[in-house]
Amino acid sequence: MIEICFQRAFSHKTFDVDLSLPETGVTTLFGASGSGKTTILRVLAGLDRVPGAKVAFNQQVWQSDDKFVPTHLRNLGVVFQQPSLFSHMSVKKNIEYALSLSCASTKSPKIDIAPLIENFELKPLYQRMPDDLSGGEQQRVAIVRALVAQPDILLMDEPLASLDSALKNQFIVYMQDLLEQLSIPVIYVTHSLGELAQLSDRVVLTQSQKIDSYQQTSALLTDLNHDLNQTEQARSRLTGQVIQHDEDMYLTLLRTAAGDFWVQKVNKDLGDKQSIVILAKDISLVLHKPVGTSILNVIPSQIHEVKSDGAGKVLVKLKAGEDALLAQITRKSFMSMKLETGQVVYAQIKGAALS
Repeated sequence: MIEICFQRAFSHKTFDVDLSLPETGVTTLFGASGSGKTTILRVLAGLDRVPGAKVAFNQQVWQSDDKFVPTHLRNLGVVFQQPSLFSHMSVKKNIEYALSLSCASTKSPKIDIAPLIENFELKPLYQRMPDDLSGGEQQRVAIVRALVAQPDILLMDEPLASLDSALKNQFIVYMQDLLEQLSIPVIYVTHSLGELAQLSDRVVLTQSQKIDSYQQTSALLTDLNHDLNQTEQARSRLTGQVIQHDEDMYLTLLRTAAGDFWVQKVNKDLGDKQSIVILAKDISLVLHKPVGTSILNVIPSQIHEVKSDGAGKVLVKLKAGEDALLAQITRKSFMSMKLETGQVVYAQIKGAALS
């Protein structure tokens, strides 16, 4: 368990934090710039020493009224927005330095290093210096270096914020595979709804230097009453199991609690876990099961809740199997189809729309 409790006075209010976070999975600190999320991360890391704070990990006290463990003794892996590699060392030397720190530890390794280096494609970069790397390459090295040291916790402060959109999308694939495999807790700071949806298990929402809520990511994304879901970026997240690959069609079949979904082929073994994110605007609704359609995924659902945005769009929360989906349709479609709560419909989602 990660425990962090402190109060910090800002010019107009007091930021009051009292969190108990699990020791596995990815917890995202999500909010706008200046909302307090980086403050939480820095107090946890020991980079900011706030009087009266209490910080502990697995009953090991890192800060209390009479104790303060400095950052370098907390066995943390930290990745910032701007990679902080040793500029005078090659990629290989940067990794070896972190490895030397892990070798000095008496603890059993929690992270298998060899596949990590292979999956992040670092071997071809080994002899290059940090200044000769692209931003994405530097960040890949920074993440691996942080993990090679065998930390107890990985802290990531907006690690993708400096990457362009194309590189960010590519990098998220690396991150999804990595974060699913880690057995240590990850605290991930972002203000990107896309990163939240694709990488996070649970979320701490910060707003104007206060904790707004703490809940499972999938539950937050399908909450019609939250401001996050009142935009074109409203989305759902489902987690399923790989049950089939169609090599000829370059497709993968996932079994989720909402139903089976064909998606673009993923590089996973049968039985592996895989999450998918579906934008609400990529789901259309029909009253009867379609015949002869090009849409790969047709999911029987029941309308659970409805909310209008006042601008000609309606957000529909669907109960599909044991899970939930969000669909965004026009108010005109909603009225002409005479939709209402409790009604059975079919949600149509193109396989190409799933990420």
